[in-house]
Order: sequence, then structure tokens, then C-alpha cells
Amino acid sequence: MSVIPDGCIDILFYCDPERPSADVYGTVLKYKTINFQANCEYFGVRFMPKQETQHFKYSMKEVIDRQIPLADMLKIEPTIMERLITERDFHRRIKLFKEEIGINIFTCNGLPAIIEYSLNKIYSSKGNVNMNQLAAETDTLQDTCESNSMPM
Repeated sequence: MSVIPDGCIDILFYCDPERPSADVYGTVLKYKTINFQANCEYFGVRFMPKQETQHFKYSMKEVIDRQIPLADMLKIEPTIMERLITERDFHRRIKLFKEEIGINIFTCNGLPAIIEYSLNKIYSSKGNVNMNQLAAETDTLQDTCESNSMPM
């Protein structure tokens, strides 16, 4: 699989009942290829840029261009890992991750509105965004959010 620099960090679960594992892949600094095992199922979770995390033993900066076993980054009960690896239903696997692991990683349920808006704008335009226009739009969004949340 080809990976490009996008600021994201991924957790990749290798769902082999004989040799289960999970690794954290930091964002890459240049184009890179990751080799997968043939005939094996994988389950991945992506951290968007600037998504707040907690309980990691490494900072997001420390995982740039590195592959680190998830067990070295975060304490996970072996039974939870086993359930995630052996779960066959994709949607139940997502639910299990969110309820048992994600809740211990993410400090909030989503990105701050301005970051989410900016990322959506960048992704939907395939990176063809005028940064001055985006800055003006997010500044307006920030002003609107602040004025709507000020006590009367």
C-alpha cells in the first residue's frame, strides 16, 4: 500500500488469530510503501491532523515516520484486543474499538469545528485551496462561534 504525507496517524490491526498485532504508523515525511501480508485481514483507525489524544506514551511528534507497536503506546487489556481481532462483523469491530479503545485515546468525540471545517474544505477540493480565502473563512467561523457562545 502506498502512503503519502497527509499529517494523519494510523493504527493498523493485523487480524490474524494466530499472530494478532497492532501498530501505530506515524505520518510519513515522504511517499512510502507499506507491505501487507497476503490473505490477511486488517482493520485500521485514522487520527486526523491535530486530533487531540490522551494516554499515549509518545507524543504525536515522536511517532513521525515511525512504526510503533500499539502496546508500546497504550495499555490495552488482552481480552479487548482479542475481541477486536476475532470480531468478524466490520460495524461491530468499529463499535468495539470506539467503546473499548477509542474512548481511552481521544480526548473528545471530534475535531474542533474550525479544524474539521478546514480539513473538509481541503479534502473536498483535493488540496486546491486558496489559503488566504480559507483563513478568512475560518476567522469568520471563529468570530461567529465566539459571539454565539458569549454570555448575555
